[in-house]
Amino acid sequence: PNMTSKAITLAIVAFTVCGCALPSLSGDVYSRRDAKRAYHVEYGEVIDVRSVYIEGEATGFGTFGGYIIGYEAGKEISDKSGLLAAAGGVAGAVAGRIVEKSLTGEPGLEITVELDQHDIIMVVQADDVPFQVGDDVRVLFAGDRGEARVQRRYSTTTQRSTR
Repeated sequence: PNMTSKAITLAIVAFTVCGCALPSLSGDVYSRRDAKRAYHVEYGEVIDVRSVYIEGEATGFGTFGGYIIGYEAGKEISDKSGLLAAAGGVAGAVAGRIVEKSLTGEPGLEITVELDQHDIIMVVQADDVPFQVGDDVRVLFAGDRGEARVQRRYSTTTQRSTR
């Protein structure tokens, strides 16, 4: 295989890895860092739900992969001058960053909750669990990071386990 096909393979691997490396924005998915952590829990009712788009991130994998592809493509066009390779690298890096951001973005929900204590909060999270106005929910606050997540409120029969 020539250098261009190796560069394309490397870029595909980089895009795949960067898509897997980002933390989940789901209200129902916990990272290892979130496990065994105490959360402040409040209950409330959903008073508004709006679909939003959560912008993707550019971690550097896309920029690097795009640079390699662009550089190799520029080098293939002209072996005599490094200018085309360099220009191809810059163009590829910009394109790679844009592609990575588009691949890591996702649909989200802006969920507004009136807590039982009458405070009103809004949380943006992944659109993987549907919420409707009037849903009873619990909100988990991770105070030290300023993060919160909204989850369906479980009934007392399903929430407690028998011991």
